[in-house]
Amino acid sequence: PLSNGEFRNQKVTVSLLEEHQLALFTIEDQSEQRKMIRDYREMAASLQSELDQKTRLTSAIDQAAEAIIIATIDGKIDYVNRAFFTQTGWQDSDLSDATLAQLFTQAEDGFETHLNQVFSEGKTWQGRQKISTSDGTLFTASVSIAPIHDERGTTTHVVIIQEDISQQVALDDRLRRSQKQEALVTLVGGIAHDFN
Repeated sequence: PLSNGEFRNQKVTVSLLEEHQLALFTIEDQSEQRKMIRDYREMAASLQSELDQKTRLTSAIDQAAEAIIIATIDGKIDYVNRAFFTQTGWQDSDLSDATLAQLFTQAEDGFETHLNQVFSEGKTWQGRQKISTSDGTLFTASVSIAPIHDERGTTTHVVIIQEDISQQVALDDRLRRSQKQEALVTLVGGIAHDFN
């Protein structure tokens, strides 16, 4: 121990010099090396924990049922999860130069304005859009778009979450037609009753 009560890690080597009848002691202070090793281990554990967390997050995003798309501010598609490929039929090779304009080819009027507001004003947007598949067919999707900011608060990317709601839209249409037919039958029945 030192005079202040602090302990230091030291390596002591004893060498016997028999012909001189001496013992040679060498003392090497290893406190700094031990501290560096301890700091390195703590840093490695922290980095591993961060990597594990990012791996779990990436896995969760990739397993989501909704398509998740990340695009740059110039509209270039930067990342998509597996659900995107399932929904659209696109292949990974199709995305090398893909843009949001290609994905939203049948965008409704005003959609581009909403997209620009997400980029320029940092606003989020939700609504329904027609999405083009790889073979050109369209499906209706519920779409949410939100900005991604850097540390200065500047919008650098957008995240888009889209859910295929084609079946729900078809069911809603059938229900409305059925309700119209019921109303028409009731009206015709009432008119027939009045004539009788």
